Amino acid sequence: MKKTLLILTAALLITNCTAQHHRAQLEDKNNKLTLGNVQKNIKEGMSGAEVARVMGSPNVVTKDGDNSEVWIYDKISTTASASNSSLFGLGGRIGGTTGVGGLGTYGSGASSQNQKTLTVIIKFENQKVTKVDYNASSF
Repeated sequence: MKKTLLILTAALLITNCTAQHHRAQLEDKNNKLTLGNVQKNIKEGMSGAEVARVMGSPNVVTKDGDNSEVWIYDKISTTASASNSSLFGLGGRIGGTTGVGGLGTYGSGASSQNQKTLTVIIKFENQKVTKVDYNASSF
């Protein structure tokens, strides 16, 4: 029994550490792709290596009609928030559940969800940045 408990505890610790590592990697990548980071750090004349150091790897690398290399970064994020409140009190049933002897809990809540997108298009000629376009939206 003790061996089983020890093995389960070790497995849970390893799983938790692995999950935290993956979460940190995703957060690090997502934190690089922000509108502020693009506006502040990506400038014409930069090399692809400099852009990759600032922004990370692009989602898409392609060529345009002029045969110039184009890097596309795309990020979609969703933020959800919720608020709940409850009141415990005496009395009849008013939109809640009533417990023993007229005691009850009454609650209300609300939630919202917000999505944001950011698309960054970086055009290169002769391996140097020549144009940076971006589109950010929130809905």
